[in-house]
Amino acid sequence: MDRRSFIARGLALAAGAAGQGLLDLPSASAAPVLYRDSFARSATAKGWGGKWFNQRYGMPWGISERRGYFRMPNTQFGATPFAPNPVLVLNRDVADVDITCKMTAANRSPRFGLVARAISYGDCYAAYVEGGRLKIARFTDRSAHVLASSPLPAGAKSYWMRFRVAKGDNVSLQAKVWRPGKSQPSSWDVTRTHSDPALRISGPGAFGMVFMHPLDEGFNALVEVSSFKAVSNGTPRPTKPAVTFAYAGRMVSDQGATRARAVVKTAIPAAVELHWSEDPSFGSYNASQASDAQGKVGIRKGWLGALPAGKVVYWRAQATTAKGGKALSDVHSLRTPPAPGQAVSFSFGSCTGYPLTAKSFGLAADLGSDVFVHLGDFGYAAGGGAEAASARTPAGFQDRWTRMLSGSTTTKLTKSAAWVMLQDDQDYGKGSAWRETIPKFSVGAWDEVSGNLNERFFAMRYGDAHFFFVDAHKWADNPDAADGPGHSLLGKDQKSWLKNAMSRSDADLLVLFNPMPLRFYANAYGQEYKEIANFLSSLQTPNRKVLVCSGNSHIQHISHHSSPNGGEALYQFVSSGTDRKGQKSAPGNEAGKSLITEINAFGHVTLEAASSNRKVRLRSIASDNGNTIIDAEMDFS
Repeated sequence: MDRRSFIARGLALAAGAAGQGLLDLPSASAAPVLYRDSFARSATAKGWGGKWFNQRYGMPWGISERRGYFRMPNTQFGATPFAPNPVLVLNRDVADVDITCKMTAANRSPRFGLVARAISYGDCYAAYVEGGRLKIARFTDRSAHVLASSPLPAGAKSYWMRFRVAKGDNVSLQAKVWRPGKSQPSSWDVTRTHSDPALRISGPGAFGMVFMHPLDEGFNALVEVSSFKAVSNGTPRPTKPAVTFAYAGRMVSDQGATRARAVVKTAIPAAVELHWSEDPSFGSYNASQASDAQGKVGIRKGWLGALPAGKVVYWRAQATTAKGGKALSDVHSLRTPPAPGQAVSFSFGSCTGYPLTAKSFGLAADLGSDVFVHLGDFGYAAGGGAEAASARTPAGFQDRWTRMLSGSTTTKLTKSAAWVMLQDDQDYGKGSAWRETIPKFSVGAWDEVSGNLNERFFAMRYGDAHFFFVDAHKWADNPDAADGPGHSLLGKDQKSWLKNAMSRSDADLLVLFNPMPLRFYANAYGQEYKEIANFLSSLQTPNRKVLVCSGNSHIQHISHHSSPNGGEALYQFVSSGTDRKGQKSAPGNEAGKSLITEINAFGHVTLEAASSNRKVRLRSIASDNGNTIIDAEMDFS
């Protein structure tokens, strides 16, 4: 739908809900006007204009006849109460603000309101209407902490709303609503003091409006805004470009030097400079620009370059806006590929639910993993129910991955390890996806967020281990088609690359990361399974072993796969279901089994330092308590 059609539809849906201009705006307080907007301008491709910014792209918004319109398309399966979509006034950040606005719902039960002290991608205070009540809440990246609520006027779809936020450590929050044409009530409908030290927002932040889908499954929403005014006694500061997430992804070694691809997302657009040092206090450091901007998602990518071999280096991102807002990321550490003969430690997992806290990631960090590989279904952006992305669009999927990457345990892990993630079917946007069913939008959406250099098959040498990553969907034939010569999961080009790359490697341990387990190969692509199993087995010698790491199937399993040609059996380690709703934690009687279904766990692999009895230890670690539930060894004898 083009913008004029959208606006025309919005006007038709909102007929009868006449807006009031700023001349009729009720007085918010005697404080100076910080910002006001009567939307008395024509619609442009920039939506509501340069002062307004929407962290969630892909939602249509426009202006006509002194009113703004925000439209949320049909949800894919359902809407969540913990994914706010703020539209903010930037470069006017204050701690104390008093906002008044007129807002109208043009259809069934959307959730909308006002926000203040918005300090990052999902952190803000909000006053909004939902389910016949006016609520005040503290939003985070994956939760809505409702602090207080009161009933709304019965049957109303149009409201004057006022939201006042003041004070520091004991934050004063007040909100009220009243019908258009009525006098503003003298009392507040909702009042709350927020003093929780873990959640309160004491300092300044951006302010604006918030729009959320109805909780009803599958409903779209249209909200009209006719006036907006904010007053404050505070001195506004430039909006800080909070670093939403930052991680070092793929490492590349060439001509004796190591580079690591850094991916940095800021809450608002900003230039990003990367710093790295062997000194954690950054007394001196190397700097480079993350100049590779990714569409509208607010991500910039760059290189941590010429890193010393076999060292722990420290790095951070410095973000700066054109208006002078600045922010530093947390300090990250990264171990560059170790020298030959040294130990290597890595972890992997897959199928991680949202909005659960991914305990597995925090435990992997505690174990000292040098690299973590996520094999897909990262937040289930294409899943059903409350796990569904808010809309089947690039912005909806990127919002899910952003919230996953900004989670507390994910950031704990990415602050101490390299992070590589592969796309499985739910990340592609279609269950059991194959090359003709993959929605095209999900390919580019993933490339913008990942640190894989836009490649889906690639290798990464890490000391005596050599990692090989493949895609199990983009080139796959229909898994339900009859098997036969040429029926392939990998596709011709990817398979040719894999054979050539693995054959050339002189590493002691070759690790194939494949989102789909070998059992799926055997069942759906039987002839290719035999081909791959024979090839992998042929690479093994007394001094070189092959390990296949897989996900997807919601099991923890270490198995041997015999070579059809009689070669040495392959080890496969399947770890799927790091943290998922409805799965069990690991009771004591799970220990010692070789196959465990539907349990929260992840895989951890250690290649010991070189010796006459060198081993590879494979452990499945319970996400809920850190216990080892499956333990096995590969040796080089």
